Amino acid sequence: MSNKPKTYWTQVLDEVLNDKTVKYFTIPKKKPNILCVNESRRRILQQYSLGPNFKNITLTQREAECVGYVLKGLKYKAIAAKMGLSRRTVETYLANVRNKVNCHTKAKLISLIAQSDFLKNYSS
Repeated sequence: MSNKPKTYWTQVLDEVLNDKTVKYFTIPKKKPNILCVNESRRRILQQYSLGPNFKNITLTQREAECVGYVLKGLKYKAIAAKMGLSRRTVETYLANVRNKVNCHTKAKLISLIAQSDFLKNYSS
């Protein structure tokens, strides 16, 4: 090899190809299998079934919380305040639920949820 000084990219390439840790680039020896960096912030994703009349339809935990508050008669703004979310996020969760059960209004959603087994499976 010549005695020319190595450029930045030549040194990086040298480190990568020769599995070195020098000044410019570091290759981890073994990547740990980490699903979540902070275990205390890890959430268990729970699904809520609507029962046999609504096969293959489940609600996420947040969707179920929003539906529970709607069934208690709260407005979107009040639900958002209780959950620490924006009103728009609550609207999105409830729109997702309405799409899952194929209804277009809040009143129809309430009547469908009342007919389902949601209240047996969900406790707020």
